[in-house]
Amino acid sequence: MKTEDPLVQYLMDKMASRSEAGINKYKNTMVTTPMSAIAAIDNAIEECLDQAVYLEKAKRELQEKWTLKH
Repeated sequence: MKTEDPLVQYLMDKMASRSEAGINKYKNTMVTTPMSAIAAIDNAIEECLDQAVYLEKAKRELQEKWTLKH
């Protein structure tokens, strides 16, 4: 699928690439992987927590750069 929005296209391409890497590594798709709904929720929570750490780090770096410029 193609979209006219380059940012959306970039993210779609990254998602497809990440999916292919996972299929190659685990020999399953998300549809066929033997994972319970609870395990899937736990994995998603862990990913969200990691995301919060990355966002906080990026925010602090931007705040530091902003403070140095002003």
